[in-house]
Amino acid sequence: MVLVLAVPAALLTMAAHEVWSGAKPASAAASVDAPDDPLGDLVDSPPTARKAKIREWQMLAWLDHGGLTHYQRIADVIADVGDALTAAGKQKPGSNGKIRLDTEKFSGLCGALVKRADDALAYFPVPDKNLQKTWSGSLKGVARQGRICQDAMTRGDDDPYKTEADRSRAFSQALDGTLKAVGRLTTVLDKMTNVATGST
Repeated sequence: MVLVLAVPAALLTMAAHEVWSGAKPASAAASVDAPDDPLGDLVDSPPTARKAKIREWQMLAWLDHGGLTHYQRIADVIADVGDALTAAGKQKPGSNGKIRLDTEKFSGLCGALVKRADDALAYFPVPDKNLQKTWSGSLKGVARQGRICQDAMTRGDDDPYKTEADRSRAFSQALDGTLKAVGRLTTVLDKMTNVATGST
């Protein structure tokens, strides 16, 4: 099935750029280094300093042993969605100004986004309750929008969309919702990186 997307080609190209550029991990997050302090210095330090250092190490371990990988996997799918949107935006619009999308391709990309978000949710909790709450809430948002996107790209017996315009609107809203959720995910990742590097 091929879907006629109910947005002008220029908006589609802008959305593709925003999707791709919004998914890049912060440079600090991509280069979190192991602490230099020897264990002896930690043992000899005051309790408050020990607590802060342990918090840094816990966050560093969480990021280094899977947290960053899960984020990057989501960012990779977002980049693929951006590339697919860019390619679609290069098509010549029809006489109605609309572009046709390969719904099978986008359904697969949206399904991959759901899987990556679900995998990240199944990973160990962030070693900070407040950051964990934001992290998991953002991941749930990514997964929810991915499911909406996938549903909009797939016809079925329980199809909630009565018209192609409804389907197109749901797809566009899912893209927008995904951008917002990934933006929150990137923000919380920056905060985690600050904890891991002792910048807080």
